[in-house]
Amino acid sequence: MRFLKRTWDALVPSSAALEASARQWAMSCPSCGHSKDLWDAGGVRYRAVGEKRTYGYCSQCGRSGWLRVHLKDNR
Repeated sequence: MRFLKRTWDALVPSSAALEASARQWAMSCPSCGHSKDLWDAGGVRYRAVGEKRTYGYCSQCGRSGWLRVHLKDNR
């Protein structure tokens, strides 16, 4: 049973680790430049690298488009 528990803990991250990782990322609108925490937007990027784009709408200007998901330091 201990082996199974250790294996599970190694494969599945804790919710605190997921939140801490997602709070390092932000989503930005290309139209108005509004930025929002990825965690607050409902997203999760755990142990991720590189930027990505996701189609959605901006909560500030209301326009639809490709939102940029990036590290907050690399703005």
